[in-house]
Amino acid sequence: GLLTDKGICKEYLGKRGEALQDFRSAIAIHGKILGSDSRQAANTYFWMGMSYMGGGNASEAAVCFEKTIPGMRCGVAGDKWKMYWNAGCSFQSSGDYEKAKEYLLKAYVHNQAVIKEATAFVDEERRYEVEIKEALRAIYEMEGGNRRSFERWLRREAKKAEKEEKQYEKLP
Repeated sequence: GLLTDKGICKEYLGKRGEALQDFRSAIAIHGKILGSDSRQAANTYFWMGMSYMGGGNASEAAVCFEKTIPGMRCGVAGDKWKMYWNAGCSFQSSGDYEKAKEYLLKAYVHNQAVIKEATAFVDEERRYEVEIKEALRAIYEMEGGNRRSFERWLRREAKKAEKEEKQYEKLP
């Protein structure tokens, strides 16, 4: 919407406070007209999260990125892994490692689906595959896991995350 676009422009101009106000106004309108779970609301929450991350506020960014999830669930796999990546990274930066792990595992699952089904270049997905694995490895080792068993742990946990995502997709 126009307020979201206006906020994006202000963010690029370095007017973060004004941008955030425009994003908040857009969210209020989305909530009344389209619902807070709409794709438009998800887009606004995404940009709001980017603005908070740019300002160094990972915990507020995490809240915004998490709110993108309902509106983006119906999106393509390429959108999904990026949505989960943003949420996971911001939760990791804010110190909530459980939520970070949950979202990073889902990012990994959707990232792998894009790579597996790709008929074109997947350079960005391959680059992020490495970054997602590095973020998960850091959490895994922080929880006491050792480097040699990481790949086995990742396969097991990714299967659980994939199963959870498939169950969600079956809901009306």
